Amino acid sequence: MVLVQEGLNAGASIKAVANLFGICSRTLKRWDIAINAHGFSVDSRKGSLHNVVHKFTPEERNKVIETVNDPRFADLTPAQIVDILAEERIYVGSEATFYRIMREEGLLRHRGRARQPRESRPIPMLEARGIHQVLAWDITLLPGSVKGQFYYLYMVVDLWSRRILGTEVHECESGQFARDFFERVCRDEEINNESSPILHSVNGAPMRSFTLASKMAELGVSLSFSRPRVSNDNAFAESLFRTMKYHQSYPLKRFRDLVSVRAGWTAL
Repeated sequence: MVLVQEGLNAGASIKAVANLFGICSRTLKRWDIAINAHGFSVDSRKGSLHNVVHKFTPEERNKVIETVNDPRFADLTPAQIVDILAEERIYVGSEATFYRIMREEGLLRHRGRARQPRESRPIPMLEARGIHQVLAWDITLLPGSVKGQFYYLYMVVDLWSRRILGTEVHECESGQFARDFFERVCRDEEINNESSPILHSVNGAPMRSFTLASKMAELGVSLSFSRPRVSNDNAFAESLFRTMKYHQSYPLKRFRDLVSVRAGWTAL
């Protein structure tokens, strides 16, 4: 406050002096009133340094950290840890103290066998400047004759021309079916290492299968995947399925068998 008074005597405003010290001008006025009235003032701002009488010593704090990281308590909550220690007539700290120290040390979410959070995947940014450069594929379900039974339509589309390069219908999802499917598509479309194509898809089991990955590496096709639970990353294939299923020629009832599915898809 002596320095503040010197600044005011030099002609500076109290707001300018407060900004210089990084303190609110109302706080300085409050301190000045308290000093003039009582001869002293107390810093009662939130977050100011106070002498806490019952503050844990570094040894007591380390004892709490060692306790929560103990293999016996690694998967338990602070409430459970405090209860177990109380039954053993051991006092390390209160439940609130455990939570406070764990929060400060970053131990609330990841202790023991808990996995560290994964970094979010970057948004896949693919650009096509010609045909056979970026391909998008997906599998959609077609209802069978029995409720709960489905047929699976495999489809791949070229992003540049929006042309469907190939379709197949099977009774299940399989990495082997996907491998054979793309082997035929690449052969018919003459896709090879020279075009350096990129195949984009979601994170389904056939898309992530080693069977398909090995075949794509053999054909010189790079793989790209959508982010988990983000359907917009594969919007071209998803929107094409939507257009197909809302077309007027799409059957309103279920397909009888695999032959009818293939015949119906050919008609579409």
